[in-house]
Amino acid sequence: DVPFPKQLVDDCNPFLIGTKSYSVAKDGLRPEPYRYFDRKHFVKALESLCKESVPIVGYNLLGFDYVVLHDLVNVEPLFRRTVDLLEFLARQVGSRRGLKLNKVCQELFGEGKLMEDARGLAQMWEEGNREAVLRYNERDCDLTAKLWLRLRMSRSVNIQKHLSKRNRSF
Repeated sequence: DVPFPKQLVDDCNPFLIGTKSYSVAKDGLRPEPYRYFDRKHFVKALESLCKESVPIVGYNLLGFDYVVLHDLVNVEPLFRRTVDLLEFLARQVGSRRGLKLNKVCQELFGEGKLMEDARGLAQMWEEGNREAVLRYNERDCDLTAKLWLRLRMSRSVNIQKHLSKRNRSF
């Protein structure tokens, strides 16, 4: 059993899982359609994901997504196929400080998330503003894929060279 921080699980009520697959081509990434699953379909979606053999690439999957999903579904079969880019970058620079996905992508690509603070997404979903939530979630998938490709294509990743000191200040 993996020990998950109880406080985080208590503070978050997951309502949506979004996935997007990509293939690598000479000219970059080729995305497949974005797929999402609401809470009543979590178990089926993750069971299906467990049967696949491809890597699962994400940003803070181990520190957030899997934590909040742990009480709803068994995420442990996904661990051996998970590539958590936040964990990778944190090992490269020696800290998680300043490594929010939005900040990293702003620094490396000049583009970021659609909203910096995601705390209102559940309320937006409940109020029927689902398209905005889905766009936000899909954008996270796209940014993560773009970051993964950048890291994959770099023979030697010197992330500290690319991230300015001001980005690492919080």
